[in-house]
Amino acid sequence: MSDVMGSRKVLVVDDEKLIRELLLEGLGRLGYQIRTAGGGREALELLAQESADLVLTDIKMDGMDGYEFLEELRRRVPDQMVLMMTAYGSVESAIRAIKLGAFDYIQKPCMVAEVDHRLRKAFEHRDLLLETRMLRGRLEGREEFGRIVARNKVMKQIFDMIRTVAPSGSAVLIQGENGTGKELVARALHHYSDRADRKFVAKNCAAIPDALLESELFGHVKGAFTGSVGDRKGIFEEADGGTLFLDEISEMPLNLQSKLLRVLQEGELQRVGSNDVVTVDVRLISSTNRDMKSEVQEGRFRRDLFYRLNVIPITLPPLRERVDDIPLLAEHFLKKYVQRMNRTILGIEEGGMRYLVSRRWEGNVRELENTIERAVVMATGPILDAGSFKPLEQFAEEGGDFELPAADITVDEMEKRLILATLKRYNNNRTRTADVLAISIRTLRNKLNEYRAADPGLSAIIDKGAPDAGE
Repeated sequence: MSDVMGSRKVLVVDDEKLIRELLLEGLGRLGYQIRTAGGGREALELLAQESADLVLTDIKMDGMDGYEFLEELRRRVPDQMVLMMTAYGSVESAIRAIKLGAFDYIQKPCMVAEVDHRLRKAFEHRDLLLETRMLRGRLEGREEFGRIVARNKVMKQIFDMIRTVAPSGSAVLIQGENGTGKELVARALHHYSDRADRKFVAKNCAAIPDALLESELFGHVKGAFTGSVGDRKGIFEEADGGTLFLDEISEMPLNLQSKLLRVLQEGELQRVGSNDVVTVDVRLISSTNRDMKSEVQEGRFRRDLFYRLNVIPITLPPLRERVDDIPLLAEHFLKKYVQRMNRTILGIEEGGMRYLVSRRWEGNVRELENTIERAVVMATGPILDAGSFKPLEQFAEEGGDFELPAADITVDEMEKRLILATLKRYNNNRTRTADVLAISIRTLRNKLNEYRAADPGLSAIIDKGAPDAGE
């Protein structure tokens, strides 16, 4: 027996003297510090004098039974670890004991070795709970900027930059891989600006068909095009006085880039189909996951617009370059989804955390959050270990009904099945589907349009729910 177990204080509560003596002798030989009580009231008196790391109590006892004892103990010592013993084992008794706060239950007759195994398991969970609480206490001193959680040195420098540039009103271009938190940075810039009490409007340029993007940005008047049954403001007017965040700005067609440049230079726009000029006051923040200098050199993005957008550049590091933030983020997301789903999960054990830290996280913070969310949904116990995350890497478990196709199938057909299966798995949420498949929303939308045109019968699947669901 290890010295660690020798420090564990266990109170055995049972009205059968023989049981008390057997456990006193057997567990004592294994190194536990054992005290015994012949009933619930005696146990409460002993605990008032000296605490115990764990209470092992019978359910069926004369006088105060185990349930009554557990309820009273919970009132006095809410965090007390308790294991229940019963010779009348049943699902109902186990459920009742656990609902009252017992960690686990053991059915009599039980061997000392079995009791030792259950005690070790209980203490492992108790220790993890204490470590988790200590970690959460330490996390109170972390940097939390808006909804961005980090302690990485580079991220803290970005926080300082946000504080500095937020009040200026200058255009900001945020660059970084998908899932690094570009919109969170944009929201933080708005929150700490002089426009914080006005609107923050976010729009993903890649999620809007090219034919509709101009109207979405600048609005339109009645009759401007087929289906325009009335006047409609664009997002620039909607964000007037506030902040407009254009995500994936690099996806904007060249013909619209010149019109955007005019709005930024003159503060004026024209709705589609109108000659009237509308004046707007908007602080523009944009983002991209591409190398904008390369986009300019290749002629895909206007040089003058790039300079107008890139007044204040902010580049977010990928998660693999801020490994020290992974435990912090994992704990943050665990707390978020445990509360949201009302689950009882104490934490992530050391092996599980090592596994999370070892991953490259090509999808960055968004992928880590999705992984923690899925692990919470699928958890079967109060602790997440490495096995809680590893199976989630397999597409078969994510896509469910996707199967390896026959050998004579074309690559295009295989790609189509993969895309449609993923879309179905994520309930037609195109943003998540694109993330999982590591493609842009624009690419996904174009693929879906191809499938719909080739087989109109697929429209029921592709267009399920709201149009552009999740975009």
